[in-house]
Amino acid sequence: MSKLTISTEVWVAMRSVLAEWHVEESAIDNLWKKDNEGNLSYTEEAQNKFNSASDSVEEILESFFEKGSWSERENI
Repeated sequence: MSKLTISTEVWVAMRSVLAEWHVEESAIDNLWKKDNEGNLSYTEEAQNKFNSASDSVEEILESFFEKGSWSERENI
């Protein structure tokens, strides 16, 4: 099967958005914590879940797409 090539920027954005969606949709507890300056970040548990989901999404993307620009592909 020939794979579609998508830019690295789109690849990273898709991986991040899909992993974030997974974490938010599967959450039971609060995902966010606020630091002393008021900045929000994932809790440790949510961050671990995001990292795991990101790895899984990467594997899924690799089965359908090539990462990089057209000019980076060898067999065009």
